[in-house]
Formats: sequence, structure tokens, C-alpha cells
Amino acid sequence: MEVLAPTGYPSFSIFGKLVTYIPVKDLAYRLNLLSAIFGALTILFLFLALNIFVKNEIIALAGSLTYAFTYSFWTIANRFELDAINCFYMSLTLFASFLYSERKNRKYLCFAFFCLGLSLTDHPIALFIMPAFLLYIIIIKPAIFKSLKAVLLSILFFIIPLSLYAFIPIRSLQGYGPVKSLRDFFYYITGRYTTGSIHGGNFGDKDFANFLKVSKEFFLIIYQNFGLILIIIGFAGLIYLLKKNIKFAACSLFIILLNLIIITQYIGWAPQNQILNSKIVIAVYITYGFLLIFDAFKFFLSRFDTKKFKKSGITYGAETETGLEIKKHAKIKNMRYIRYFSLTILLVLFLASPAVLAVKNYGSADDSEPEQIYLFWNEIFNTVENNSFIYSATVSQNIAMYINLHEQSDKNIKLITNREIGYSAENIKENLQQGEKVYLAGIEDFLIPHFNLEKIDSYYWDRFNENLIVYRITGEKLQLEIEPVIPEPDIRFGDIFEVEYIIKNSHDKDLIITSIELSIPKNLKFVEVESRGYIKQQPGLSDGKYMWVKDYIVEAGSKINIILKLRAQIPGQAEVKFSITSQNIYMDSPDVLLDIRN
Repeated sequence: MEVLAPTGYPSFSIFGKLVTYIPVKDLAYRLNLLSAIFGALTILFLFLALNIFVKNEIIALAGSLTYAFTYSFWTIANRFELDAINCFYMSLTLFASFLYSERKNRKYLCFAFFCLGLSLTDHPIALFIMPAFLLYIIIIKPAIFKSLKAVLLSILFFIIPLSLYAFIPIRSLQGYGPVKSLRDFFYYITGRYTTGSIHGGNFGDKDFANFLKVSKEFFLIIYQNFGLILIIIGFAGLIYLLKKNIKFAACSLFIILLNLIIITQYIGWAPQNQILNSKIVIAVYITYGFLLIFDAFKFFLSRFDTKKFKKSGITYGAETETGLEIKKHAKIKNMRYIRYFSLTILLVLFLASPAVLAVKNYGSADDSEPEQIYLFWNEIFNTVENNSFIYSATVSQNIAMYINLHEQSDKNIKLITNREIGYSAENIKENLQQGEKVYLAGIEDFLIPHFNLEKIDSYYWDRFNENLIVYRITGEKLQLEIEPVIPEPDIRFGDIFEVEYIIKNSHDKDLIITSIELSIPKNLKFVEVESRGYIKQQPGLSDGKYMWVKDYIVEAGSKINIILKLRAQIPGQAEVKFSITSQNIYMDSPDVLLDIRN
């Protein structure tokens, strides 16, 4: 129950903790179950809302299940994410709004405001679409707000669920969050860290070109989730809704507009989960499109029946006794059965919409088996020795943290991530000196020069385009010390002078230098290697640099040297650079700075 990133997501944290007490399977299953529960509740309350709105259970069921089996919703309802709860709050608020629109009394008004407040305790995107819901609730029956009691009760019921935000300072005081003051709290619930820096995005840095790009992504995701036919039905449903209920139609378009604005202006790109609220509105349009088709078909059948009744020469339902009239009534009765049968078939066809989506998306939404990245990490934990250290620098390290804490804690593996202070070359060297087994899962560049590595396994995770390589550290790369001996400072134009480099091995192991590199400026000229030094070989020249490519052994506790003769060609500043390669890493000497005078 640590305080999560701003805005803190208190209801998600609290429900997440409660679901861990369900006595089924392992912790991961229970946490994933949280999304499944709230995903199911989302569809339940979306169905109840649509049924109030269209007053047809089959059409409401078709509309709600159509949303249920779209790719982006189905996949978030399968895994531990805060988006399923956010969708539930959206459908619950929609249900409360329609219920109040139907009954128009104070009790349902208070319930609607309670749902509005509750929606703000999970995903911050709810804050940006709330004005549209608030506007709809107000314009349903504006006269009710003339009552001070109704206004105060509405505010009270709106505030009550917001008390869940007390979770943030309480857990912070207990050591599980950063909020220590009223200012910190204000920052946090408004989407900022305690430093005041904004979490997750920024306003004011997005241009119009980016707005168009993200808008295109936004509507493309809606198209990809519903498909062309349902989009056409939804558009027809919106036109029908404008005729039947212009208040909600206008406010629902406002919801989509606000959702689009926050994505284009704050995030700067269009993620699937940020469009789920707009997709609920699209599902309402599609449901109303189904209602339009149903009403149009019913109207056509009624007109057709009326013509048949007139042609028969009788009024339907009249009491008759003649055989001819009985036959006519039998025909009308058959027509009535045909009418009911046709409407039933039409309703069944509406249910084909979610069925097609279910078949289409089942394969990609099927998370019944563990992902390969989890299996890879699980095998790594099976491979490494008990009491080992794993230093991790990978985007998938949360999976390793979970396995280490909850599934293989008996191995007593110390997992240090690159977010922690302990992720350092010094700590790894200390582990090695104490005889510990150390592994690297991914590697930061600054560690490469310090250690000899042996690859033990790898996995390419296409979700994040990461090639994760796990290494065993077989030993420390031992540094050689390079000490330049600088010549007399009085160097004049035309002088030949010497620069000596002393290479020391202070370790108890022989080390091999495999190459040497010298770089000098244009106002110096290389003359030769002085034979008095340990290294006597003359260099080659490559890309303007002098190179020695040969193995030179520096025995444990000893030193070697090289003496270079250089000529001062042109007066001015001169910088001499010298480096060696040992154990496949470069080791640089301090630069030699010279001042050549006339």
C-alpha cells in the first residue's frame, strides 16, 4: 500500500489491498482478479444505464457487450491496471445520471453527485471529463438547484468519496509515501510531485501539428476497436440521439471533446487506455443506432400491417362469426407472429455485434498463460544460486521484483535496480570481494569498464523493443595506473623533448596491455620511441593517431614505461593524449598540457 504516483489513486490502492485477502490462488491472480471484477461491473452498470436510456433489454445488452469485447477494454480487464476501475466509475456515473434523468428527485441527484466524486478517486482523466457530466446533471432539472438544501446535499455527497484521499497523508506518515505537508498534499492530488514538477505530461508545449497527429491517433483507435460498420451505426445513433435527447447528445460530445483535449494537450500521444471513456460514449451511440434500426423496422412492419388490415376489409380485433372473417383474422394473427419473429431475429442480429468482436479479439486478449518475459525471468531465478545478487537495468525489472518478493523469496536473492543508490560499481566490487555471486540483468554503460562478464541467457521483449541480456560477473576488470612524467616547462619552438608514461599494476595478478594509442596536435611532431624505456617498439599511424598493437605484460606489483620523443613545431598550447587497452577496456592517462614558446 505504498502511495502511487500523483494523483495517488487512493481507491485503486485500497481496493487492490482488499482483493489480496481473497483466499484463491496466488497474489498475481488475485490482483488481476481486481480488474476482472471491476471490468464485469463496468459492463453491468453500462447495461443498466443503457436499459434506462433505450428501454430495451436486448438492445442494451448488445450495446454493453459490444463495448466489453473491444480490444482495449477487454485487455485492461484481464490484468492489474487502474483503468478497469476508471471505466467502472464512468459507467456508474452514466447509470446515476440516467437514473436521475428518469426520476428527477433529490435522492437520485445526491447519488449522481456521489458517483461524480467517487470517479475522481482513481484516474485523473476523470477530472477533465467531469464538467460534461456536471453540466448534464444540472440541465436535466435546473429548477432543483434553486433549493439551498439540494445544493448543499449535492456538495456533501460529492465530497464524501473524496475523503479516500486521506489515504495519501496517512500512508505517508507511516513511511509509505512522500507527502509530509499540506503543500505536498495539494501538489500530489493535482498531479504533481512534492517538488512541484508535473507527473506524466505537461501543458503548453504542444503545437497544432501535434494536435492533428494525436487527434488522428485518437479516432484511429476508436475505428480499430469498433470497425467501420459499428462506427456508421454509431453515427446514425448520434443523429437519432440529437433528435430524442439533445441534452445528453450535446454533453456526450463534450465528454469526447474534453477527452481529446487532455490527450492532445497534456500527454501528447494517444494511448489505448486513455480513450476508454470516449469509447463508452461511442457505445451509447451504437446502442442508440441499434434502437434507430429497431424503431425503423418496427415502423415499417406497422405500416405494412396497417395496409394488410385495410385490404382485409376488417378492423383488427373485431368480433366476427363468419368463416371468411375467421380466415381473415387467422391471416392477421399469422402476420402478427411474423412481425414478432422478424423483430426477434433483428434483436438477435444486434447480439452478433459483440459475438463477432469476441471471436476477433479473443486471441489477442487471452492472458490465461504467463507471458514469455515472465517465464524468462522465472528461469533466471531458477538458474542463479541462492543468496546471489542481481543488479537490474531493464524495463521488465518489476517482474523480477515480483518473483523475488512473492514467488522465490526462499532463495534470498538480493535484487538491486538501477533506480536505487546501491546500483554502483563500488557495491558490486564489495560483493565480489566477499565471495558473493553477482549477476547483471541488462547493464548500464558505466559498469562495463569494471567487470569481466559471461553471458548466461537473453530474451528479446518486443513490447518495449528491449534485448535483455543476463550476465554472470566472473571477475573485476583491474585498472592500471598511468602516470605521465611531464618535461621541463620551458619548451621552445624547434626543441626535441621527452614525455614518459609509467604504467603501474598494483594488483596481485598479471595484466596484459593489448594496444597503446597516442594523439598529438599539429604543433607537435612525433620523433621516435626512446630505447631506454621498457617499450621500444615504434608505432604505426592510423587516422592521425599513433598506435602500438602488441601484448605487453605488466606483472603483478610492477610497472613498465614508454619514453616518447617529440618535437615542438609551432608555438602555442599543445595537448598530448595517451591511452592503453587492457581487458577490452580503454584506460586514459591524464592529459599532458604544454606551452611552446618562441
